[in-house]
Amino acid sequence: METKGYVELQPGYRSDILIKANEVSKTDTLFLIDRETQKESSLLDEYESPKVLAIVIISTESKDMKLPTSEELAAYRPFKTIKESELEGPAQKVWFNIDVNSTPTCFTVNGRPFSMDNPPRVLKLNSASEWKITSQFVNHPFHIHVNSFEIFRVKKAGGQEVIFDPPVWRDTYLIQQGDTVFARSRYEDFDGKFVLHCHILDHEDQGMMELVNIVGTEAL
Repeated sequence: METKGYVELQPGYRSDILIKANEVSKTDTLFLIDRETQKESSLLDEYESPKVLAIVIISTESKDMKLPTSEELAAYRPFKTIKESELEGPAQKVWFNIDVNSTPTCFTVNGRPFSMDNPPRVLKLNSASEWKITSQFVNHPFHIHVNSFEIFRVKKAGGQEVIFDPPVWRDTYLIQQGDTVFARSRYEDFDGKFVLHCHILDHEDQGMMELVNIVGTEAL
């Protein structure tokens, strides 16, 4: 469990949040605020003004419920961190792009718009691999079905690096233009086909999606 004063939520993000209100002598009001976002951190590379998302009324009636400790929650951690020794094969590379010079505009993953006729990305069941994810043009929330990924570091467009210590698990992460996100993923429970895509849904619908196929060793 992490204690935070704010939570970042880009398109497709989710977060489990526990809040304990202070006791009040008279009815009080809390506001859930979408804080202002500076241009360099926003999805659309534009300044976003603050907004009220929800109003929470706190009553004077009290029910003292203790928040769980990090130790108590540790048993529910869904995944074990992926060690470098587990990684197999070359890194999986994903790059998003919008070709604004084509007619119509072309939305692609690794240079191709989605088609069921495209060969899928093939991954091996009971293996793990590194992923390198980037965007050539504008920002895109990368989302992959079935298997979450563990982010270790981000190399920013300007060359500086952001290290995640400890690494963080996500199934969606905003890829900013020119950044490279280094992640790892493990394929344990399910084989078969699913997709990865940009979570700006009109980008996905116009082709920014790719088919992925996890296969057993007998199919390789």
